[in-house]
Amino acid sequence: DLIDTTATTVNFARGTTSSLTIGATSGILNLQHPTINVGGGGAATIGTVSNDDLSLTPQGSGNLILSGDFDTQVLIGATGATTEFPLFVNNSIGSNATLAVNNINGADLLTASASGITKFTVGNSGSLTSQAYTNAGGVLYTSSTGLIGQTAVGTVNDCLVGGAIPSFVSCTGTGSNWNVL
Repeated sequence: DLIDTTATTVNFARGTTSSLTIGATSGILNLQHPTINVGGGGAATIGTVSNDDLSLTPQGSGNLILSGDFDTQVLIGATGATTEFPLFVNNSIGSNATLAVNNINGADLLTASASGITKFTVGNSGSLTSQAYTNAGGVLYTSSTGLIGQTAVGTVNDCLVGGAIPSFVSCTGTGSNWNVL
């Protein structure tokens, strides 16, 4: 036998050999309940040759899980990141969007939350919902830095006045502020 079936560890190594080929040009390699550790203390690459696709496909109700520990990033299309992001997507394919979300049912396209509390949603229709702007009747405005803000709610007797932060104030005088022709 090539492999001792009672062994708990099997090592393949001889001299300076650095590759192991199992199987033929097609077929299936089945590993039952494995944890596969790669790298040996250095960076590891799982790749293909000759412009082949690489597919990771869970079966049935299984999930594809990409994870790391407290200081590990998930990098898609990048070999490194200069800032700390849990997920870093680097796009360099023509003038395409870096991220495209295509939801084929009626659910929301994107929801952002903090500690399980929804903060921002992009609905399936393109509607935007943010928990930061909940004054019904409040007017949205921007600051010189591009930050979006919202005024307090005015009353039917208030006028909206401009400034760095617009606000509603009581209209002065009596009668109409309009010239009727």
